[in-house]
Amino acid sequence: MLVCLKLLDENMEHNNIDTKEVIGLLNEIMEYELAGVVRYTHYSLMVTGPHRLPIVDFLKEQANESLMHAQQAGEVLTGLDGHPSQKIAVIEETHNHSIKRYFGRKP
Repeated sequence: MLVCLKLLDENMEHNNIDTKEVIGLLNEIMEYELAGVVRYTHYSLMVTGPHRLPIVDFLKEQANESLMHAQQAGEVLTGLDGHPSQKIAVIEETHNHSIKRYFGRKP
């Protein structure tokens, strides 16, 4: 996100910017980041077991970071007179939450 903002600043200085396209991209970034908030929150609620707390904390931090990124993109977007989307990107639900599949065992 920070790289995106830096590139935007550099291009704005030289008037090499298609504002409409940038607003569209920032809306897309917001939608993906907001989907990340939902996804990480969901994952944090699905973790079970005696050693789950550090994993839950990590996932909650990731959700907060995604929210911060969405807010940053939204600030730039509205600064360009854009209208922030209220949508989130599509999140596919697998209904398979076991990590055993990653270790070659059946869930």
